[in-house]
Amino acid sequence: MKQIKKILAPTDLSTLARDGIRFALETAQTCGAEVIVYHVISYKDKEFPVHHGAEQWTANRGSSEEIIQELILKRKQGLDRYLIENFSDALSGLKIR
Repeated sequence: MKQIKKILAPTDLSTLARDGIRFALETAQTCGAEVIVYHVISYKDKEFPVHHGAEQWTANRGSSEEIIQELILKRKQGLDRYLIENFSDALSGLKIR
């Protein structure tokens, strides 16, 4: 039987997604796997415009690359906060990315 090395755990930062993240963390503790938690977003998210009208949204905010980097940083900080607030009891000793 193959050993589990990595577990992908998507979340939209909702309370409903907590059970899935908890399961991924507990499974990783059992088998020593790395957990890769990633934040999925809706295409309707007003902060990350991938829909019609994105050109107007970016026109007043600088270059697209700067905006994307700023949004990525903001998303990472939000994900870190979500993990700490909801799973601080399960994070120690795990490799989480």
